[in-house]
Amino acid sequence: MAGWKQWAIGEIVEAGDIQGFIQNQTVMVFDTAGARTTALTGYLVEGMVSYLKDTDVLEKYDGSSWVGLGGLPDQAANSGKFLTTDGTDASWAEIVTDPNPQIFMMMGA
Repeated sequence: MAGWKQWAIGEIVEAGDIQGFIQNQTVMVFDTAGARTTALTGYLVEGMVSYLKDTDVLEKYDGSSWVGLGGLPDQAANSGKFLTTDGTDASWAEIVTDPNPQIFMMMGA
């Protein structure tokens, strides 16, 4: 990936600049992962970002594979659970309740 470039007014933009500074750094939209593979085979560059319409997923190319850009885990089928994190990844966990709760009270002056 080329990074950032500031063009001067009237400066000629070379073909390599279009590829490296513009095309490789857009969020590309594809119908499916298969369509993305077909379109980008031989042109993948680490840092590329794509959106897949069929799965509603935003992904980046890490140099060897497409990985999700994060966000919250899917909420489907997670009713009654709570969101937890280890500082890196977020996941859903079961809420554990005690069927025999004990209440301790301390009273005094």
